[in-house]
Amino acid sequence: MEILIGLAPFALLLLLCPLLMFVFMRGKHGGHGGQDARDAPHPRRNGHGAIDRNAADAAPAERLQGMEQELAALRRELDATKQARDAE
Repeated sequence: MEILIGLAPFALLLLLCPLLMFVFMRGKHGGHGGQDARDAPHPRRNGHGAIDRNAADAAPAERLQGMEQELAALRRELDATKQARDAE
């Protein structure tokens, strides 16, 4: 019986750890049933790395055109990097 009493604090600690993990993880996600941060759209950035505040107001066709232009610029940058690496 004394052994059980001696092990009680350790048993309580082992049972308390998972419970606290659930409480803290729920608090980290807000716990209010709101929109999850992972579902929020990523902010659009302009050519200088700053967030483009007008991107959210743009029509979908304009946003698509902007994305295509950004993709083309990234492909050109990738090609230039590959050529520079091959030249070495």
